[in-house]
Amino acid sequence: MSVYDKMKESASKYGGVYAFDKIKGRFLVKYIDGKKYFPCDITADERKREEGFDFENEPLISVLVPVYNTDSEMFEEMLDSLMNQTYKNYEIVLADASDEDKKMDYLEYLRERFTEESNEKKEDSEESKIESEIESEKGDKLRVFGKIKYLKLDENLGISENTNAAFKASLGEYISLMDHDDILHPSALFEVVKVINKKNADFIYTDELSFDKTTDRVQSIHFKPQFSLENLKNNNYICHFTTFKRELFTEVKGFRKEYDGSQDYDLFLRMTDIAECIFHIPKVLYYWRLSQGSVATDISAKDYALTAAENALKDYLNSKGIKGEVSNVARGAFFNVRHEISDDTKLLVITEDKESEIMLNNSLESIKKISTVICAEPNDKLLYERIKDTEESIIIFVRKGIDEKENSLILNDSEWAIRLMEALVPRNVGAASPQVKNDKEYLFAGYAYKNIKNHNLISLHEGRKINDPGYMNKLLSRQSVSLLGGMMLAVKKNYLVKILQRHEEFKKSLTLKDAFDGIFWLYVSYMISKNGKECIVDPFSAVVMNKGYKNKELNALKKYKKLKASDSYHKRHCYVRMKKAFRYTDPMYNLNFRTFGKYYKM
Repeated sequence: MSVYDKMKESASKYGGVYAFDKIKGRFLVKYIDGKKYFPCDITADERKREEGFDFENEPLISVLVPVYNTDSEMFEEMLDSLMNQTYKNYEIVLADASDEDKKMDYLEYLRERFTEESNEKKEDSEESKIESEIESEKGDKLRVFGKIKYLKLDENLGISENTNAAFKASLGEYISLMDHDDILHPSALFEVVKVINKKNADFIYTDELSFDKTTDRVQSIHFKPQFSLENLKNNNYICHFTTFKRELFTEVKGFRKEYDGSQDYDLFLRMTDIAECIFHIPKVLYYWRLSQGSVATDISAKDYALTAAENALKDYLNSKGIKGEVSNVARGAFFNVRHEISDDTKLLVITEDKESEIMLNNSLESIKKISTVICAEPNDKLLYERIKDTEESIIIFVRKGIDEKENSLILNDSEWAIRLMEALVPRNVGAASPQVKNDKEYLFAGYAYKNIKNHNLISLHEGRKINDPGYMNKLLSRQSVSLLGGMMLAVKKNYLVKILQRHEEFKKSLTLKDAFDGIFWLYVSYMISKNGKECIVDPFSAVVMNKGYKNKELNALKKYKKLKASDSYHKRHCYVRMKKAFRYTDPMYNLNFRTFGKYYKM
């Protein structure tokens, strides 16, 4: 598609001004701002510092690279980036299933390269042999060139089995995965080993950049959050660059051939399930080369890869005894998991005003056997007393102001409530809110916070056009965030009770009406996130608002900047707690977003 056709298509979707802004953002990333990452090199001083750094633990890292008919120039660039690492205790294992003439080209290149290096070093000891050869159990030839192990495979068994063969030839305590035509930042292994020493992490991943054939054409940059199982269930956002303990790979029995095309996704679902410390390095350390028709360019270009990803997710859910349906929600491997709600689940809906109570009673008519709707009025009902012994396991708070005309599909159907209940089925999820939008744009899709003064609360995706899938298609599937708000807050009752029990004043004074305060919703979602559970923004229960919608959480923070001693305990406590939270960086928000313009803003 030509640039003109792309502009025309965008203008018809989003309108002229928004389309221009979006295309301008992509242009800046591709040809200007993105170039800050290329060439992916470091200064002489940085290299000297990293190469001389004394780690307490310096594990051997095996970088596995399955090779198949790789372009010679790309093969050399890939190998150069690995040989250029500042951390030196590593080995490269090339498992080559290429055609015979290609194998000979690679071998000749390795021989020439290491002959030159050996001559330069003038080493002739037995330990510094240019090439040695070992035969594997299967008869495959393993040749060793310094740090490089070259495994010549007799046949191409597919990417999973080829990589498994590379693993068997490796010795590393940690394993890293790399594609045969990509590039690694020279500090990548150094940064990984830093995390291993500091966090004792057993599964590590980084941010990545994709480029179109040559390094001067940046296609996109994927800035990722800390680990979220819900995000991973929706899409393989981890992707590259991954490093993990050898024991993890062994325990899950490596790659599985039946998931070729999405073998990484299958592997990550199984390994993160048993990993003890998963850590994200918020730095672009991997450079993913796009080629025509490849999975990297568009997974939907290869139907088998999309099918493999869906089957991998289904297999994972089945292995965990999680009942539900998986469906594709966007171009590529983005999924919606409809979890099965257990028969003993009961729902309590608390509305802020009488009008909403009447509307939602009608809306929930089809599930009235499991749902109860009450109003927060009068103002003296205590929240703790109402919910502490209730049989309901899920509570949904609904603010006043939902437009009956705009939300006719929601208010005349219980689907919105069912979707929120489904989002809370996983054990790792504690709270959920629907997206909020009007007929033109998104108004709310979760919050993040930054370690910047003045309580920098960020309303994620606010201002995006409603037919814009958002950065990395995040608006099309459930996403994990640190803070929730908007028009509805769904919470597991047992988590809410525990939060209220932490403070005697909450139990004695916080009313149903108080529970609709913006600062309280922020506090509840923050406490849930802080205690290791996920808060989810759900696109399938979205609320449509009129122009009168106001962001109550942002308003609450401004309102409480001048708290008085006479203000209620919950307002003072929640504000102080949130103020302390904002001193830190939100683990679900990547600070690199502020580097770029509107196209990358969440």
